[in-house]
Amino acid sequence: MFSKYQYIEQQKGYRIAKSHQEVIPESASEEVASALAIEQNHPVLKVISLGELEDGQRFEYTIHYFRVNQYRFSFTARRGIE
Repeated sequence: MFSKYQYIEQQKGYRIAKSHQEVIPESASEEVASALAIEQNHPVLKVISLGELEDGQRFEYTIHYFRVNQYRFSFTARRGIE
């Protein structure tokens, strides 16, 4: 089984340049609450993912919703060496 990123690069031959995710806290709408089996207006995290190829073409635009107890953040910052 391939991930969508493996498929894009290995099967289609494109080169992925970057992926960007934005995480936005929201209150669950009726539709999102139903899909996640939670109460309406319960806090959720909306994650928007954007993927871009080396030529600047966007190949991914995805919106996911997560219950707050199903998501964890971990950040690593590196300093550039000049």
